[in-house]
Amino acid sequence: MSSFSMFLSELAVWLLEAALVSTLLLAVGYLIATRCRNPADRLRILQWTLAMTLAAFVFTASSSRLKIEIPVAQASTQSQRTLVQSRSTPSSAPRALTTEQGFVDGTALNPQRDIPPADSAIAGPVEVESNHSIAEGPLSGPRATAPSAAATEGSIRWWFVVGISLLALYLSGVAFSGLRWFAAQIRLNHLLRCSQPVPSAVSDEFRGIAGEAATDVRLRISAHVCTPITWGLWSPVILLPASVVGAPDRATLRYFLAHEWSHVRRRDSWTWQMAIATQCLLFYHPLYWIVRRELLISMDRIADAEAAGQGDSSIDYAAFLVQLARQRSGAIPQLTLGVSDKRSQLQQRVKHLLGGEGLAGTVCSRRRKLAIASLAILIGLAGAMIRFETRAVAADPPQEIETQESTSQDDPSQEDSPQPSVEDSESEIATEQPNSPPAMSPLELFQQISDAAEPAVGELLKASCQERPDGSILYVGFVRNAANDLPIPGATVKVHRKLSRDPKTGGWSTIEVTEHRSNAIGLYHFTLPPEQVAQSSLYIEVEAAHPNYASKSRSGYSHTMIRKNLKMGELPFYTEIRLWPGEPIEGTIVSPDGKPLEDVKVSMYASSDQASGFPAGSFDRTVTDAKGRFRIVPPTPGDGVLWIQPEQFSPQAHRIRDRRGDWGEFKLESGSTTRGRVLDVDGDPVSGVRISARRQGDGDEADEYLNSSRVANQIGREVVTSETGEYELTSLPVGDYRIRIEPNAKEGDYDPPPLEDVFVQQSLKIENQEPQEFDIQALPHVVLDGTYLDSNNQPRTGSEVMLFGRLDGEFYFTQSSSPGKDGKFQIRIPHGLKQTKMDLITNEHSALKWRMSREQPLQRGRNVDLGLVEDDITGFEVVRYTAPILMVKAVDESGKMIPDVVPIVTYTRDGDDREGMVMYPTGSRVSFEKQNDGRHRSSQMLPDEPIEVTVKKDGYSTEPQRFTLGEGEIQDAEFVIKPVADQPSKTQSDDED
Repeated sequence: MSSFSMFLSELAVWLLEAALVSTLLLAVGYLIATRCRNPADRLRILQWTLAMTLAAFVFTASSSRLKIEIPVAQASTQSQRTLVQSRSTPSSAPRALTTEQGFVDGTALNPQRDIPPADSAIAGPVEVESNHSIAEGPLSGPRATAPSAAATEGSIRWWFVVGISLLALYLSGVAFSGLRWFAAQIRLNHLLRCSQPVPSAVSDEFRGIAGEAATDVRLRISAHVCTPITWGLWSPVILLPASVVGAPDRATLRYFLAHEWSHVRRRDSWTWQMAIATQCLLFYHPLYWIVRRELLISMDRIADAEAAGQGDSSIDYAAFLVQLARQRSGAIPQLTLGVSDKRSQLQQRVKHLLGGEGLAGTVCSRRRKLAIASLAILIGLAGAMIRFETRAVAADPPQEIETQESTSQDDPSQEDSPQPSVEDSESEIATEQPNSPPAMSPLELFQQISDAAEPAVGELLKASCQERPDGSILYVGFVRNAANDLPIPGATVKVHRKLSRDPKTGGWSTIEVTEHRSNAIGLYHFTLPPEQVAQSSLYIEVEAAHPNYASKSRSGYSHTMIRKNLKMGELPFYTEIRLWPGEPIEGTIVSPDGKPLEDVKVSMYASSDQASGFPAGSFDRTVTDAKGRFRIVPPTPGDGVLWIQPEQFSPQAHRIRDRRGDWGEFKLESGSTTRGRVLDVDGDPVSGVRISARRQGDGDEADEYLNSSRVANQIGREVVTSETGEYELTSLPVGDYRIRIEPNAKEGDYDPPPLEDVFVQQSLKIENQEPQEFDIQALPHVVLDGTYLDSNNQPRTGSEVMLFGRLDGEFYFTQSSSPGKDGKFQIRIPHGLKQTKMDLITNEHSALKWRMSREQPLQRGRNVDLGLVEDDITGFEVVRYTAPILMVKAVDESGKMIPDVVPIVTYTRDGDDREGMVMYPTGSRVSFEKQNDGRHRSSQMLPDEPIEVTVKKDGYSTEPQRFTLGEGEIQDAEFVIKPVADQPSKTQSDDED
């Protein structure tokens, strides 16, 4: 037992040292990498960071004198001394004391010091230092062991159990990670065996991208993947989904091939395997997951830059990524790389692609490679010199225990009585402990109650949302702590009731704002009166705040859609509001001469370290008081950016990181003032339009966070032109700006009427504090007139139409006017706009078809390619249907619902080449939303179109079903899925097909 305990002790110390060194290397590597704007440099730094982190586990295990010793004091119970005072000399010498190795406070116990030999006489006090347990000789009394020794032993044994448990958990995690890696290898081998060679046309396409090196790559297709993937170290594989290979859109195939070839060419699979290997040892470490995420983003950004060169322009590839971001795709297999990613990361990659360095950002020079390698090795070796040195610390003074006089001479029967051994003493102590169940923390108790009550609470919420006899509706919701799901009492919830199409104005209007407080269990409620419920364009927005939590910024949805989704089993979004706990930031804003400034706007975007998805954080804002003070609460722990936006001085941006509390004074500075006029095509002034100047970057630290969170820069200024078309942008700091002319929308007005004139973004450079003159003039334009119709060719409302293209090499974007009841909308397009495309938008319960004129047939899909636009376009029509809804449910043979299935819909009618239909990464033409009850609800499905539906889940198979759903029809589809092992012959034949 002693040697095994010693081994565990050394293992624990090694793992502690390795964890410390790994933390140092990961933190330094990540901080250096995030300072680099070039993705290739950032990737190289992260590669070396992971390599040195793996090497740290070898370095720390080596024995070397060149190490930095960090003293770690042992617990006071470990070095407690017991002074045993004997009043008479016993007839026989005491037995030798023994000890057992163990863990105390995470450190190894030192061996027992030498005990005086058995033949030495003990006269007077004997001082013994005890590490664990003491078995004494025949001292007087039935129990001569000191009570403090027993208590010490119990405490040490408890810590020993904790240490062993933590070590066992870690080793279990390592074993589990290894098993996952092994299972992933088996799965990839299975995918490769079940795949088929690609058609010759695809091989030729790939050869045109990769050149002669294409012969070294195994290019295969499979029906078991929904997005292209690549893996392999010595013999790389690119596996394409059958849905992409068979699609008529060759541009998508070429983008996929180019992206995956970039991963293969740069041997990213080696880097990814190294990251997975590091995961096996550091699966518990949050810094590892942050570095891994940044590593994957860097590899994908380089691949995106190279793949974009396969199209006519980067904007086409950006549009391709935007389409991917709108689609739902399952996770790609472990150990593989692909173009698909989380929606937030794809959209972040789009922003980087449009505003990045292009192919220049994919190259890391030899000089930088050498510098990065040298620095990484130096930091790694320095970190490997760290080790722990345990030293005993006696916290308690010696404790004197006076024993009774020995009775061994008076009572001969005691001479032959056996003396208690260490094992007997431990057994006796163990039996004295009550055998009670472990205590449960309040959080664990609440979680158990919450889990048990969740189904009942969900049904209660659904029942409370029903319309009352008088036409009103009561909505009930809960405010919870996002970190632990505990209720938040005293939160303020604001409910904004709006009309998206006010009958009086035709635009947005706010009809009422109410405030509500959450009670002791976090519950709040509000009532919609009958007159509001009756409004077809009612829109509900909700925001929430609490002094000790980060606020929830305003979000909303159409009340009509909320009611429709409720019938399908989906609760309104405001029935659960989650706030992240936070700590306030405070400060004082003063003018250049030190005077406090009142009513200065302070805004913030911040997110918790635990948040995921998009958006991961939220905006908040406040203003300074009469003393120039402000208080704002970001999630803690978390990160973000704080903006100070005064009217008369230059705005500022500050990275939050882990800083909280009072930041002291912010002294503002003056900047440059830009004046000018806004003119129409004929040179006449344009009044009442909003001109906004936004700087291209808020500073390196702020940009690092904003880019990773896909949040726009905020340093800039907005003003409205006067009647003479004049404007003045005051006190802007030095930098490059983009100037836009937009309609002057009021707060909460989301679709103001478009401008009569067409303006493109302008570039403005401010190099000093000197004032500038800058006039902006409109461009000649053409007009596209369109109409929304229902299935009976009658006018109806619809959503704005998005349009983008390129003009003089610059990206251009605009949107149409908001269609009214007559269905009419209009888009003003700069004359000569190239690569022009329209994106038709609708909600989840509608479906669209379009045609260039009434005489032409209807086309499916949301994307309309207009190409070069030089003339007016009239007669464009969009037919908006009430989408049929398919509720998909997957069960096993016993009728039990099977979770995590992927519904796939295929339109069986062939289309023509102009139809820009979306192919989701799952291989489905229709997207699905998972409902609270486990079913999947279709979105934007076209009516009267024959479809084939199936569900996909690894290890299972089922029979497809065919449907043709009419407009607005709702139908359930139940699929009985069986394990593949039950149907080996059928599965094999399907793979061969």
